[in-house]
Amino acid sequence: MHDWDPHVQFPETDEEVHEKAEGLASPMLIVSSVRPTQPPQLAEQALQLSAAADPVPPSPAAKIDSDVTVETVDESQRSDSSPRSPFIIGLQDPGDTLQRMISPSSHNLVGRASVMGRPPTEEESCLSRLAMWLRFNLDYFTAFVLAINLIFMCVELELQGRAAGHLAGESSSFTSLQDLNLPLRSLDIAFDTVFLIELLLRMGLQGWALFRTFSGWYDLSLVAVGIADITLFVGGDAEVAAVHVLRAASTLRAIRLLRIFRLFQGCSARANAAG
Repeated sequence: MHDWDPHVQFPETDEEVHEKAEGLASPMLIVSSVRPTQPPQLAEQALQLSAAADPVPPSPAAKIDSDVTVETVDESQRSDSSPRSPFIIGLQDPGDTLQRMISPSSHNLVGRASVMGRPPTEEESCLSRLAMWLRFNLDYFTAFVLAINLIFMCVELELQGRAAGHLAGESSSFTSLQDLNLPLRSLDIAFDTVFLIELLLRMGLQGWALFRTFSGWYDLSLVAVGIADITLFVGGDAEVAAVHVLRAASTLRAIRLLRIFRLFQGCSARANAAG
């Protein structure tokens, strides 16, 4: 039997190894369990302070998304500022819709159709084109009629002067004033009728807006004078009308020629706009 050598180390058993490991781990567990922890509120405040002190820069993908969002907002603003259709404008402004529906402009029928949400019919389109044609050419036609009326008035005054000279015995002309009365007055009535139709057409195209200007009342007064002249001529004695009313009416009808200057200005403006 051999003597025991204290310097000789026998191999450790499994139980001893486990005990030693538990002995080493137990102080760590004790330390971790004893170490104080921060309350949740203090931990959140610490995280907020650290984030404010060192903000995280946005990533390139986030920058691209923000740029795309800004461009989208700009495009939407541009589309909002773009001209809207008449139907949308009418919905946003009911007063404008009502004005276009009752307005006597050349686009009245087409405007009503657009407000009602349906395309204009063929009849409405034809009437609208006719109204536009009348609006553009009515001044030319009226100026032409006024020019013919000017020539007629010059001839009328010349014939009336010769007839008056024959009555006074200063002229050998065989034409009497009574003979000239009927044809001259018939032509006057024809011109007055044309100007009355012209005024009615303007009222149909412009409506009450015609009487918001001085020229509209001026045309109305001239037509009223013409109608009064016709009434006096038809209801009065022929000889009295030939001597008194005819001369006064001729003087009043001469004022109508002042319309030529206004119409020629409108015609020149339209020609410049068309050219």
